[in-house]
Amino acid sequence: MLKNLILTFLIAVSLAQDCPPGVPVARCRADPCKFAIETGCAAFPQALCRPNYCGGCNSEWFLDG
Repeated sequence: MLKNLILTFLIAVSLAQDCPPGVPVARCRADPCKFAIETGCAAFPQALCRPNYCGGCNSEWFLDG
């Protein structure tokens, strides 16, 4: 039951991603930022991680929003 809810959530998040034309939306089993946050962004510790599902399961770091 929980596995189905998590999978449904991940698919919904993936489909909400606006990717450039021709770039597929990846269906990831986990939030790419979940693991990236553990190591953080060494150059900018205050940066925030946002998942990007365009073309793969990617984590991107942002400063000031």
